[in-house]
Amino acid sequence: MPDMKVATLELRAQGAVKTKTKDLPAKKVADGTIVTPLLVRNDEKPVLAKDKFEKTIPRTITGEIFFVISQSQVRSTEINSKEMKDLKAFITNGMAKNFTFKGINVSAYASPDGELDKNANLAQDRAKETVKSLMEWAKEKKVKFTNGEAKEFYNTVTTAEDWDGFKKAMEASTIKDKELILRVLTMYSDGPTREKEIKNLSKTWAELADKILPKLRRSVITVNADENSRTDAQITALLTSAPDSLSVEEMLYGATLTQDINTKLTIYKTAEAKYASDWRTSNNVGYILILQNKLADAEAEFKKADGLSANNPIVKNNLGICARWKGDRKAAMDLYKSATSAGPEATYNMGVIEIQNGNYGAAVSDFGNNNTFNAALGKLLNGSNDGAMTTIEASPEKDAAAGLYLKAVISARQGKADGVTSNLKAAIIKDATYKQMAKDDAEFIKFRDNADFKAFTN
Repeated sequence: MPDMKVATLELRAQGAVKTKTKDLPAKKVADGTIVTPLLVRNDEKPVLAKDKFEKTIPRTITGEIFFVISQSQVRSTEINSKEMKDLKAFITNGMAKNFTFKGINVSAYASPDGELDKNANLAQDRAKETVKSLMEWAKEKKVKFTNGEAKEFYNTVTTAEDWDGFKKAMEASTIKDKELILRVLTMYSDGPTREKEIKNLSKTWAELADKILPKLRRSVITVNADENSRTDAQITALLTSAPDSLSVEEMLYGATLTQDINTKLTIYKTAEAKYASDWRTSNNVGYILILQNKLADAEAEFKKADGLSANNPIVKNNLGICARWKGDRKAAMDLYKSATSAGPEATYNMGVIEIQNGNYGAAVSDFGNNNTFNAALGKLLNGSNDGAMTTIEASPEKDAAAGLYLKAVISARQGKADGVTSNLKAAIIKDATYKQMAKDDAEFIKFRDNADFKAFTN
């Protein structure tokens, strides 16, 4: 208890013989009470909801050109089909949106009827003619994909006999001898034998030549590009000038571009006003408010986020901090246990409660490899003086008043008078409240007669 910080523990006894009693001299057992566990700090880790902003978004579109049997000429009806018009519109619109075009893949095929050598040449010619047709269109429309030779932008692949395409088309068809033809494909692996066996089904072959094979004489064009999102500079400018023009992902990402906590709060509040149904906006407002020690306001935001996304581990972790700060350790621990999937923050936060509960070994385990004030305190309370000193020296709090005071306590337990006086003196210079604290602290009983200790505590 804090009230027992300045105390003397005495053993008092009374002797009795029949009806006579006598008080025996009091015997002092100890001076003061160790209250070092009360140094635990509110350094719980809230969790920020992340944005899904992508600086580049992959975009792709595919079109097909079909050829007459044994020919490689690209017909005007094909290059101007709706599918190809959509592909060309994708390119021109992408140019206007500053897409980065990564390449165009052309896969050209010949149907699996006819001689293999001729089909191989035919597929190659179809690929060349397709590329040529695209290049002519690009030149006409003044579309420039690269700074170098346009041909380098195209990648071609050819298939002389498209048996895979044939099989897929058969599987999707309603042709009478469908199962028989599929069995032929399974029984024979070489093309000539397959073609011979299928042609033996004369009526079926005629139907294949009419319904299946024409769709295999084709080239497939795939355009790959990256859509470039707004730059960091553009997003930062729009957050001030026209925040309503930004998506929720851009706003959440934009908040990460500044280190100023008040600016972050303004951005998150603006995002919350526009995208009120997105739990992340309320959660992140609460996150900043927790960092500003505004408990009531932060809790209200977290409850709002909880209502929008029930059982969300991130929100549960943050509500756990609110519960612990309000003194409800049990509720806080329950919330943290339901929030472990949010990340290591929930486990760390459990460590704060374990210090308060006196479970110092569990606290050390929960803090893991974190180098913080509380992690050092946990090691100290668990009996590892050297480990505690190593941790506090590696922490951001090592030169803060609280960190210096803790180093003085560690030094006292190590029996190092120089460490006690030097760290206490530095702590008191930064925060005068540590003067009286040190004077009353039972950790320093053995050092109270030290001249240096007296000099800066009296």
